[in-house]
Amino acid sequence: MNPIPETLRTGSFSRRDLTGEAAGELRWRVLRLLNLFRTIAAGVFTLLYFQDSPQPFGSHQPALYLWTSTGYFVFAVAASFALRTRWPALRWQAYIQLIADALAIILLLHASGGQSSGLGSMLFIAVAAGSILLGQRLALAYAALAALALLAEQTLTQLENLAGSFNYTASGIMGAIFFATALVGSWIAERFRESEALATRRGVDLANLSQVNNLVIQNLRTGVIVLDEDNRIRQINAAAMRYLDLHGSPKGREMSVSAPLSQLVEGWRSARHEMPGNFRGPDGNLFIPVIQTLSGHRDGSLMIFLEDAETAAEQVQQMKLAALGRLTASIAHEVRNPIGAISHAGQLLEESAGLDDDDRRFLAIIREQSGRVNEIVENILQLGRRERIRPERLEITSWLRDFVMECCDTQGLPNDAIDLDTTGEDVFVRIDPGHLRQVLANLIDNARRHAGANANGEVVKLRLSRNGSASTVWLDVVDYGPGIPDDIVNRVFEPFYTHSRTGTGLGLFIARELCECNHATLKYGQDFDGRSCFRIRFQDENAWLT
Repeated sequence: MNPIPETLRTGSFSRRDLTGEAAGELRWRVLRLLNLFRTIAAGVFTLLYFQDSPQPFGSHQPALYLWTSTGYFVFAVAASFALRTRWPALRWQAYIQLIADALAIILLLHASGGQSSGLGSMLFIAVAAGSILLGQRLALAYAALAALALLAEQTLTQLENLAGSFNYTASGIMGAIFFATALVGSWIAERFRESEALATRRGVDLANLSQVNNLVIQNLRTGVIVLDEDNRIRQINAAAMRYLDLHGSPKGREMSVSAPLSQLVEGWRSARHEMPGNFRGPDGNLFIPVIQTLSGHRDGSLMIFLEDAETAAEQVQQMKLAALGRLTASIAHEVRNPIGAISHAGQLLEESAGLDDDDRRFLAIIREQSGRVNEIVENILQLGRRERIRPERLEITSWLRDFVMECCDTQGLPNDAIDLDTTGEDVFVRIDPGHLRQVLANLIDNARRHAGANANGEVVKLRLSRNGSASTVWLDVVDYGPGIPDDIVNRVFEPFYTHSRTGTGLGLFIARELCECNHATLKYGQDFDGRSCFRIRFQDENAWLT
């Protein structure tokens, strides 16, 4: 199973965190744009000083103009490095740069003769940037600082008598415009931040939803493949890669990496009204494909769902088991009690005097059939006790020896009726011993009913095996009969299916259910000489704990 993404486990896709991060990124962008304007303006001011034609700025105090413009350009270059490294923090960079802008513009304005130079309008850009960077209250404070600086420069110009006329009204109007710019800019910036925060939250929701969808798809037991119009793989989940035995990253590769599925897709594209047929994967398993179009026509993109036929059969089997479970209670009350009454009445009749042979034969039939129905009820009731599992770490070699002796004694079999073949060494499995005893008893009883004994009197052979690493252990129950016919071999584990007149058809079904609830598997096959072989495959005894 794929691991849960870090962003989903730790919650790093937090709306609050990303909203604050988005607002911070907006301010960094504003600072970078402001510094770009600052760098260009300072460079132009410095170059204008060295031109031969009459200078438009700095004519009143050239030295102050030169030092201010040069220092302003050097500050802009230094600010670009600070912005790239993001040190110091955003707030301090905003404070330092805005104050430097106001100071440099006022000095350039004073060196160029005051308000008549027109340089005061550059403060609008600084005030507008401050309304975005500082918030409303600090933006208004910065607008007040700019307005006071204009008035102070106007007063200083008047004291130095550098201009023939002085206009405090223009400075006042410009200060008022600074305040209006700060208010409007703060409002617009707040609306913009809210819009960007909303977009960021939507992006977070979409990112989380995309990751959840991807996590769900990757952990589906159903294989999912997305193909484009050229039959190239655009998306594939882990189940599909496992079913098709693909390795590495198949994205972008052609569907020809799986020849059976490729042929099936090509046939489906060319056949306009036919459903795709089943196909077998590399391991021989049968798969049921379902193809859906993503573009509305068969020549476009496709989504393919691959369902393991064995898994589908297991699901059907589980549905049957659930249905049987719902019937258990009614069977226990509606069938068991009447059968008990019939059996008891038959026993009382047997004690009556004057019964002839026909009456006793009928009473024997009643006793026999009542016992058979009671056995069916008992077997069905066992299906509801699957949760009562008590697995143990079982040394199965010695356990099998004890079981063979016990089984021969209880079923009245000769001591050599069960041939036990083990590895001769200790082998451990994890299983409920009671369940294993019932499974083997059902399998041996099934062999006695349908196969009988061989010439030596042997009924079954129990063969214990394991692989070299001892991680997989299996137990074969081999009988000496002719084997199960091919036409019914797929139905032997179905409930109530039997060819015996005295059997209930639940022995093999219950045996497999008990194996599955102990994390083991029970399957039917044929031995080397064609004899029936039921194999119990145990899971690694360290693979699951209780």
